[in-house]
Amino acid sequence: MVALDFNTMKPLITVSILDSINLMSKSIISFTENLLKGLKPNIENIKKHMERNLISVTKLAQIIGYDKAEEFAIKAHETNKTIKE
Repeated sequence: MVALDFNTMKPLITVSILDSINLMSKSIISFTENLLKGLKPNIENIKKHMERNLISVTKLAQIIGYDKAEEFAIKAHETNKTIKE
């Protein structure tokens, strides 16, 4: 006796996957056209945020040691200053 396995959900799954792919591709096109096209970085703002980023103290840790670098980071955070200041 031969048992036939008819999976009636496979066509529905296939249609759903194709619909999802179509939706994603249209979304990417819309995102590109409406947001990314003509978008320019604000260099001044990026530089300001990079200077205020406390993670830059990790470079100092190799030179002055972890404990001193931690002190600098904590003091900079508490006084709202950059590591250089």
